[in-house]
Amino acid sequence: MENQVRIYKRNRQVYFNMAILKYLRRKYGKDKKLFVALRSVFMALNEVAEDFIDTPVTFFTKTVGTYAGVSREVAGRYINLLQTEKLIVKTRIKDTKTGKFSMGTTIELLDVVPDNEPLPGYASNGIIQRRDNRAALYNKYKNVNASNKIKNNVISKTPLKSELETTEQQAKTTHYAQLIAEKLGDQKSLTFYKIACQKYDPEKLLKKAHAIVADGGADNPGAVFVTWLKGQKRMEATQ
Repeated sequence: MENQVRIYKRNRQVYFNMAILKYLRRKYGKDKKLFVALRSVFMALNEVAEDFIDTPVTFFTKTVGTYAGVSREVAGRYINLLQTEKLIVKTRIKDTKTGKFSMGTTIELLDVVPDNEPLPGYASNGIIQRRDNRAALYNKYKNVNASNKIKNNVISKTPLKSELETTEQQAKTTHYAQLIAEKLGDQKSLTFYKIACQKYDPEKLLKKAHAIVADGGADNPGAVFVTWLKGQKRMEATQ
């Protein structure tokens, strides 16, 4: 697998798949050492896919290990685990003329959690939903008609759509802020990164953090990030 590996995403619009990160946390989060290494390798694969869009990766596991901050052996171990989890698909390339395997390999990053992962919502039959056992969904936030509200004197506690969107946005902001703080090695400034993610596109900020660290020339990546962000503010002010 080391030579001429081409890696790509099924969904290029998603930088990191939140559902998969949550799945890995639920399944492996109790073993912190394993989970941290596994998450790092998963995120590194996404980053490598962004950096090598049209270029094959040589010394693939070593490259992933460098991105993830782990050894080549550790990177290889968790790449295999992600393949076992059906989160990536690894395919060796065959020569169309001879039918023999060449030195090339493709790795596809999937955009769905494994088949045995519970689906969101409540099944009408009370059984936890899975992709191989689907029942009609019961909407947790189904509106109760006005007459029933009056009759039963029930005050609906159903969250408003705007409230739900706010909660989801807060979760997204916190998640990206944590990723940026970890990447820059500046966890003490997490509150600052949360505010930045509220005001600017968090995916753009995360990509910039990756670029700063990848450059390797900054003694204080957090300070470089702040300086760049101030420049963005000045540019907006002059427009």
